[in-house]
Amino acid sequence: MSDRAQFRWNLLEMMRDGEAFSRPQIAEHLGTSLPTASGLARDMLADGLLVEAGRGPSTGGRPAAIVQLNRQFAQAVGLSISRREIVGVLTDMNGQILARVGGRTEGEFDRQQVIEHVVRAAETLLGHDQMRKPAGVGVGISGIVDSEAGVSIQFPYLSDWHDVRLADLLTNRLKALVVVWNDVQAASQAEIRHGAGRLSDDFLYLHVGKGIGLGVVADGKLLRGHLGHAGELGHTVVDPNGPICHCGNFGCLESVASPPAIVAGAIDALSRGVQSSILRQAGGRTEAITIATILQAARKNDRLASNLLHTAADHLGQALANAANIVNPELVVLGGILAGEEEGLAGASVLTDRLTRKLNHTILPALAGKTRVIVSPLGPLAAPIGAATVVIDHMLKRLAEERSDAHPVPADDAKAADPI
Repeated sequence: MSDRAQFRWNLLEMMRDGEAFSRPQIAEHLGTSLPTASGLARDMLADGLLVEAGRGPSTGGRPAAIVQLNRQFAQAVGLSISRREIVGVLTDMNGQILARVGGRTEGEFDRQQVIEHVVRAAETLLGHDQMRKPAGVGVGISGIVDSEAGVSIQFPYLSDWHDVRLADLLTNRLKALVVVWNDVQAASQAEIRHGAGRLSDDFLYLHVGKGIGLGVVADGKLLRGHLGHAGELGHTVVDPNGPICHCGNFGCLESVASPPAIVAGAIDALSRGVQSSILRQAGGRTEAITIATILQAARKNDRLASNLLHTAADHLGQALANAANIVNPELVVLGGILAGEEEGLAGASVLTDRLTRKLNHTILPALAGKTRVIVSPLGPLAAPIGAATVVIDHMLKRLAEERSDAHPVPADDAKAADPI
C-alpha cells in the first residue's frame, strides 16, 4: 500500500466506530499537517465515504466542522456457517445489523445442502430492501480455511467436504464479491472493530459452538499465523487419556468440553441409569438432547447437568489460563454459546461462572484478578457480523488504493488549501 493509500486507510480506520472528528483532530491522530488532513477529508467527502456531521464544541473560536464515516455508503452480507447453525446478517458500514436470516440446522446434511442453504441466505439478504450498494458477501466458516485462495479446506463433521473452493463457487452463484474466513477469526475481527476492541487492544476471544476456537488480538491486531490457521485451541490436548477427537488425537479440548462432548456425556450417563431431569427436558427422547436441554436442566439445579457443565468449564478455564499465561491479555471475551443467554440458551452462566473461577485459580498469581472476563458485546452474532466486517475492510482497502492516485495527498506546505 502506497503512502497516500495508507493515509486514506488510516483515516477510515479511525472512523470505523462511527465517531466524528474535526480536521485538526484528524491531523493529530494521523500525525500529519492540517492541510494534508483537510485535503484527505475533502476528497473523501467528494467520494461519499465521509459525510459532514455538524460542528464540534467551540474552543474559543469558531467551532470546527466535523466529519464521520458515511454508514450508508455500502452494505455487506455476513454469513456464519457451522454444523450447528447457518446465520446471515446484512450490516451497514459501522457493523449495525439491518436484517438477519437463518438459524439452527436440523438433521443430517451433505456438502451440496450446505451450499444451497448458504446461497439462499445470501440471496435473501442481497435482495433485502435495505440493500443499496452491496460491498460483497463475507463467509465465516468453521474449520481450516485458506482465506487468500477462498478455500474451505476442512469443515468439521462433514465427511464429503475437502478443499472446497467456496469463494469461487459462491461468486459464480451470487455474482458478487465473496471473501471466506475462519468463523472464529471473523468473530474476533468483529470484536476488534465493533465490540471488545473498544475496551482493550489486547484480548482473547473464546468461541464455543459445535467446536472451540480462539482469537488472539494483540495491540489491536488479530494474530492469524503463518498459514492463517492460528487459534485452534480446541485441538490442544488437555487429557492424553481422554476420548478420541475427530482430528485423530486423544483428549483434545473439543473432545471433552465442546457441546457435542457434553451431550455425549449426558446420553452415556442416562444409558447407565443415572437419574436426571435432562431426559424429561428432551421429551423422553435421547436423540432430542441438546446443549440447550442440558443448560436448562442445570439452571434448575439438575446434578448430572451441572456436573457435566462444570467439568467442561474446568477444561475450558484451564486451557484459557494456559493461553493467557503466554500472551497476557487484558480481557478474555466469551462468545458462541457462552454469550447465549439472550439467544434462548438460558443457563449459559453455569458455564461462564465456573470457567471464570477456574481461569483465575489457574492463571499465574500475578495475573489473577487482573485479566477481566466479559461476555461478548456482540453476542452469538459476532461471527456473521465479523464476516460482513471483513468484506467492508476489503472494499475500503481497495478504495484507499484506487482513490489515492485520483486524489493525491496535498503537499505539507502553507500553500495547501484549508477548507475548515
